[in-house]
Amino acid sequence: MDKLPGKLSHYDVNGATVEANDLVSRLTVPCRMPGELTAPSQKVLLQGQASNTLLNGTDVQQKTVDQQVTFLYLMTRRATDALGCQNDPLAKKPVVNASAEPSA
Repeated sequence: MDKLPGKLSHYDVNGATVEANDLVSRLTVPCRMPGELTAPSQKVLLQGQASNTLLNGTDVQQKTVDQQVTFLYLMTRRATDALGCQNDPLAKKPVVNASAEPSA
C-alpha cells in the first residue's frame, strides 16, 4: 500500500483500519467472499479510499478528518454489501476512534 503524504491520523473503526491526512482517507478491512472465492479472499484486504480536494490549502480541523473517515466507512460498507462479504466487516454503526500510529 502506498503511504499517504503528510501528517497522518490513524483510526480503528469497528475493527477496520483507517489512515487519513487532510485530503485523503484510506480504509482497509478483510472481506470474506462466498463460494470458490473464499480461500483467495482470505489472502487479501478490501481497500476503500476517499479524497476531498476542496480542502487543499486550508487549515483542516480534526473534526473534518473524522467526518471524512465516517463517510468513507459508510461508502465502503455499501461496497461490502454489494460484494456479499460473508464476514459483514462494516455492519456496525461507525464509531471513529483515534488509534496509535502503527509501528510497522
